[in-house]
Amino acid sequence: DKMKDICLNVGQTCEDPNKLVPDDWMCKCKPPMNGSATAQPAHCTLDECAKDCTGPTCANDTCSTVGQTCEDPDISSTSTLDWTCTCPAPYTGVAIANQAICRIDECVETCATCADNACSNASQICNDPDTSKLSDWTCSCPPPAQKPAQLLGPVTPGCEVDECDLHKHTCTNHDQDCVDPNPSKAGDWQCKCRPPMNGTATAMPAECKLDECVVQTCPTCAKTTCSDKGNVGQTCEDPNKLVPDDWMCKCKPPMNGSRPATTRTPRGPRPATGPARARLRRPGWRSRTPRTA
Repeated sequence: DKMKDICLNVGQTCEDPNKLVPDDWMCKCKPPMNGSATAQPAHCTLDECAKDCTGPTCANDTCSTVGQTCEDPDISSTSTLDWTCTCPAPYTGVAIANQAICRIDECVETCATCADNACSNASQICNDPDTSKLSDWTCSCPPPAQKPAQLLGPVTPGCEVDECDLHKHTCTNHDQDCVDPNPSKAGDWQCKCRPPMNGTATAMPAECKLDECVVQTCPTCAKTTCSDKGNVGQTCEDPNKLVPDDWMCKCKPPMNGSRPATTRTPRGPRPATGPARARLRRPGWRSRTPRTA
């Protein structure tokens, strides 16, 4: 009876496994506790996630029935209702003494219902409005396109937007035209020089050039000045396509001579624009010495 009292005083039961052997009595913890000790009180533990745990504080398959994992961080007998349910990967979520609300960002993770780059492959933005729900992700167009979002797939037929509506002033401020070659692609708008100038640049003003010897429609162009009937044998050259009115007529070898388009003679206001005066030094030629008075 004395041994029995030792166990009963700590809320345990006393057992004597072999009546023929002395001092083999033991104290055993009462369910749902676990633990036993020979000839002394037992150290009782309580794993509330254990299958044989049937007490009021036990998990009782609360987690496993929804595919979650049960964990008891402290199995001491004084720690109860601290067990947790944890969501399986790639889901996230933990709850104490209850089933967890599992969340997954279907735009980021890989799963049966996830987007799996469906939006990014179409150059669109993926959004998961409620990570506690499945199959609710959407694809939306990147700014400045303003089309309705599409559930579970890319926006169709595409996120077309004329970027010149936003960037036109960048071109027109430089007397250039704005062109968007592909409205479904972002950042490809161009500034294009107006005729007769030539030049194109993406997302910035263009460097406009003009070959005044080739183009025949501008006020400063050479047109046929160098190649007219009376000027056979001369060529037109434009040394700087960025500078207007700088073309020149040049004599072909063995002739020497050139005349810029903007040259003026000192004898009058009439511009000397036109063909060069060709000079050919024949063999034996020498300059005359001016006569002295």
